[in-house]
Amino acid sequence: MLHRADRQDSSFSYIQEDWNAQYKQSHFQGLGNTYEWCIEWWKRYGESDPNKALYILSDDEKTTLFPLMQNRKGRVKTIEFMAQSDGAFTDYVGPLCETTSIKKHMVKLLDFLYNHTRTWDFTSLRLALNEQAYSDLIAAIVDASRSHPINWDVTTPMQYVTVTLPNHFDDYLASLGSRTRQDIKKYLRNSAKAGMEFKLLSGQDAVDNLHNLFKLNAKNWNTFSNIKDREFLTSVAIHLIENNKRFLLPQLILDGETIATVFGYQIADCCYLHTAGINRQYSGQVSPGLTLYAYLIKEMIESGISTIDFSPGAEEYKLRLGGKVAPIYQFNFQHPDSPVIRKKINHLNASLRRKLNKLRKRA
Repeated sequence: MLHRADRQDSSFSYIQEDWNAQYKQSHFQGLGNTYEWCIEWWKRYGESDPNKALYILSDDEKTTLFPLMQNRKGRVKTIEFMAQSDGAFTDYVGPLCETTSIKKHMVKLLDFLYNHTRTWDFTSLRLALNEQAYSDLIAAIVDASRSHPINWDVTTPMQYVTVTLPNHFDDYLASLGSRTRQDIKKYLRNSAKAGMEFKLLSGQDAVDNLHNLFKLNAKNWNTFSNIKDREFLTSVAIHLIENNKRFLLPQLILDGETIATVFGYQIADCCYLHTAGINRQYSGQVSPGLTLYAYLIKEMIESGISTIDFSPGAEEYKLRLGGKVAPIYQFNFQHPDSPVIRKKINHLNASLRRKLNKLRKRA
């Protein structure tokens, strides 16, 4: 049975040990599910917002943890994963549990929701699942809905892209389309001729160079226009380092100036790429973005990394680099006892009655 964590302070220190232990065996190991990301996100975007409340759920056996929050908008109360919306969006979120037990723990979550209907009107959960996990979860929801009168549906609002890496860079190049393979080889040759340098920064060196990411990102996407977002990502990086987790900042440098960089996070044999910054002024004989990623992929292969996860978004360059697209599912739940939903149903029924009466009068 799931229960809400007794203490609701923003330090999360009362649950840090369990969080990290469950994270290590979790199916969802993206940056957004780390203790460091969630604690910083709550401190900067959630704690001072009266419309948000922590709903960190765990079980007595300490085999799962759900980093959830309640988000109020007007009279509507929604349960969702922390950082799923508002503030600095995360890459992936999900329950902290083993892949093989997602079905079992999602059933526990449905039981919790059914027994705490006053705390929510809607529950919206985004999950990146493989086909087997998705099928298992659908079967679990169908079974649970027979005893719990909760309405639900599933959508696919976004996709994510991963690249499976071989043991050798030449094999990786051979797996690409002929045009992309030729372009990558040309960009690597031209970057060498131009005197470009690839650096894979980590630790404090990476933190000290985050200003390059913010500056370059502003040229195209301006993801960090808000100083709060820049401070947030910097604090996340610092906490990752403090807790011996590998924050990476690959950089492509020309004449001492960084022209492309990306925020990365490595755990086990997977490297997650979060947000990039590129100076497109140098596009042409050398594409700064593709060249950066080519150098990074080569470095990851040599380091024994088996997967690069490009995070949500199915942009063309990810597919050119050999990426495979997979869906991110959004599971939406609503319960019929919600006063908000009952009011909507009553309004709908009243509207239908009025239309029916008009039709009768015309007849």
